[in-house]
Amino acid sequence: MLIFLSGTGARDFEILTPVMSPEEWTKLKGQVVRLLKARGKDNAVHILNTIPFKLSHGTNYFNDEFYILHVTVALERYIELEELKAKSTTILACKEIASTFDELNKYVRFIVAELSLDEPELVPQPIPELTNDTIKIALQDSQNLLYTSGASSAVDRIHTALHGYLKTLCVESSITISEQPSITELFKAIRNNHPIFTSINTGTEETKKIFGALATIIDSLNTLRNNNSIAHPNEIILNKEEAILAINSARTIFNYINSKIANK
Repeated sequence: MLIFLSGTGARDFEILTPVMSPEEWTKLKGQVVRLLKARGKDNAVHILNTIPFKLSHGTNYFNDEFYILHVTVALERYIELEELKAKSTTILACKEIASTFDELNKYVRFIVAELSLDEPELVPQPIPELTNDTIKIALQDSQNLLYTSGASSAVDRIHTALHGYLKTLCVESSITISEQPSITELFKAIRNNHPIFTSINTGTEETKKIFGALATIIDSLNTLRNNNSIAHPNEIILNKEEAILAINSARTIFNYINSKIANK
């Protein structure tokens, strides 16, 4: 466990039940963020906006009553938070966060992060050979949303990153495409016209079948992004497990195409 802030008194604690409903917590956190922003506490604002903390009741051996700001994250994010905790600016920001909650009658005595061993492993984030600002921002957004809002919120951004990457690859390779090409059109154009993919010879026909089948996955990703993500005001949003499946599928395709281009 990472302890970003430990208030005065006994150092032991137990996390109990949530203080309020998700809607009420969103409202309270928004009030804290606005106060911090008005005071120019940008680092504290960034921490609250990018780490999906929850607020719960806490107690200890002496039956003290207080609140705990806590988050449970997967290994990759836990390592990042460990590095964040080592910065002196983070310690100060956490004190500012706790002090602001205290102003709103919520005495936050501890701010902590726990490691979850139950989180599914994700396919590595792509590091594209060809890139631009749109691709970079969409990839970073997808990563941040995974940590702050959950996998369902990241589907749209990874779709945008892959879409932008395929379009950039077509332009760089002088492959003819329409003015506003869909992601499925772009993949088809690359599969049929890019020399690296028209001349696949490792694994012969079976490899070509797998590569061709990726078109079906991309088409399904496009449908899920349009109908079941926050890209639009959809009523039914992907569950966490299916959202992770979509993200892993998009990253796998992205990484495969990128590796072929990088090693040409």
